[in-house]
Amino acid sequence: MIKSTEIDTALIKAEDFLKDLGFEKPKLSEHQRILQIGLLDHEIGKAIEQRDLIVEEIKSLGYRFVTLDLCVQRISRGEEKESPDEPDEQAD
Repeated sequence: MIKSTEIDTALIKAEDFLKDLGFEKPKLSEHQRILQIGLLDHEIGKAIEQRDLIVEEIKSLGYRFVTLDLCVQRISRGEEKESPDEPDEQAD
Protein backbone atom coordinates (compact mmCIF):
# COMPACT_ATOMS: atom_id res chain seq x y z
CA MET A 1 0.00 0.00 0.00
CA ILE A 2 1.25 3.50 -0.87
CA LYS A 3 1.63 5.85 2.10
CA SER A 4 0.14 9.34 2.14
CA THR A 5 3.57 11.00 2.20
CA GLU A 6 4.62 8.98 -0.86
CA ILE A 7 1.51 10.18 -2.71
CA ASP A 8 2.20 13.81 -1.76
CA THR A 9 5.81 13.49 -2.90
CA ALA A 10 4.77 11.86 -6.18
CA LEU A 11 2.20 14.62 -6.83
CA ILE A 12 4.79 17.33 -6.21
CA LYS A 13 7.31 15.61 -8.49
CA ALA A 14 4.67 15.14 -11.20
CA GLU A 15 3.65 18.80 -11.00
CA ASP A 16 7.29 19.94 -11.13
CA PHE A 17 7.93 17.69 -14.14
CA LEU A 18 4.94 19.09 -16.03
CA LYS A 19 5.93 22.66 -15.22
CA ASP A 20 9.48 21.90 -16.44
CA LEU A 21 7.91 20.81 -19.75
CA GLY A 22 6.29 24.24 -19.96
CA PHE A 23 2.75 23.56 -18.76
CA GLU A 24 1.64 26.68 -16.89
CA LYS A 25 -0.81 25.50 -14.25
CA PRO A 26 -1.26 21.75 -14.27
CA LYS A 27 -4.11 20.64 -12.02
CA LEU A 28 -3.37 17.18 -10.66
CA SER A 29 -5.47 14.76 -8.70
CA GLU A 30 -4.87 11.13 -7.87
CA HIS A 31 -6.99 8.21 -6.86
CA GLN A 32 -5.75 4.67 -6.34
CA ARG A 33 -2.53 5.11 -8.32
CA ILE A 34 -4.30 6.94 -11.17
CA LEU A 35 -3.02 10.46 -11.92
CA GLN A 36 -5.48 12.80 -13.58
CA ILE A 37 -3.97 15.83 -15.29
CA GLY A 38 -5.94 18.99 -16.06
CA LEU A 39 -4.32 21.58 -18.33
CA LEU A 40 -5.14 24.89 -19.93
CA ASP A 41 -7.06 24.39 -23.18
CA HIS A 42 -4.19 25.57 -25.38
CA GLU A 43 -1.82 23.05 -23.74
CA ILE A 44 -3.79 19.88 -24.47
CA GLY A 45 -2.28 19.39 -27.94
CA LYS A 46 1.21 19.77 -26.49
CA ALA A 47 0.45 17.10 -23.88
CA ILE A 48 -0.75 14.71 -26.57
CA GLU A 49 2.41 15.36 -28.61
CA GLN A 50 4.55 14.59 -25.53
CA ARG A 51 2.38 11.67 -24.40
CA ASP A 52 5.10 9.01 -24.30
CA LEU A 53 7.47 11.17 -22.28
CA ILE A 54 4.75 12.21 -19.82
CA VAL A 55 3.44 8.67 -19.33
CA GLU A 56 6.93 7.25 -18.82
CA GLU A 57 7.84 9.84 -16.19
CA ILE A 58 4.51 9.70 -14.33
CA LYS A 59 4.58 5.89 -14.21
CA SER A 60 8.14 6.04 -12.86
CA LEU A 61 6.68 7.96 -9.89
CA GLY A 62 4.50 4.96 -8.99
CA TYR A 63 1.28 5.69 -10.83
CA ARG A 64 -0.37 2.88 -12.74
CA PHE A 65 -2.45 5.02 -15.10
CA VAL A 66 -2.22 8.59 -16.41
CA THR A 67 -5.31 10.41 -17.66
CA LEU A 68 -5.88 13.80 -19.30
CA ASP A 69 -8.94 15.60 -17.94
CA LEU A 70 -10.80 17.24 -20.81
CA CYS A 71 -13.56 18.63 -18.58
CA VAL A 72 -11.57 21.23 -16.66
CA GLN A 73 -12.50 24.64 -18.03
CA ARG A 74 -10.53 27.70 -17.11
CA ILE A 75 -12.11 31.08 -17.43
CA SER A 76 -10.28 34.36 -17.91
CA ARG A 77 -10.00 35.22 -14.21
CA GLY A 78 -8.14 31.96 -13.63
CA GLU A 79 -11.03 30.32 -11.80
CA GLU A 80 -11.84 26.72 -12.60
CA LYS A 81 -15.17 25.14 -13.29
CA GLU A 82 -15.12 21.37 -12.90
CA SER A 83 -17.80 20.37 -15.35
CA PRO A 84 -19.22 22.03 -18.44
CA ASP A 85 -22.59 20.52 -17.46
CA GLU A 86 -22.86 22.77 -14.41
CA PRO A 87 -24.63 26.02 -15.29
CA ASP A 88 -23.05 29.29 -14.27
CA GLU A 89 -24.78 31.08 -11.44
CA GLN A 90 -27.03 33.78 -12.81
CA ALA A 91 -28.23 36.90 -11.06
CA ASP A 92 -32.00 37.22 -10.69
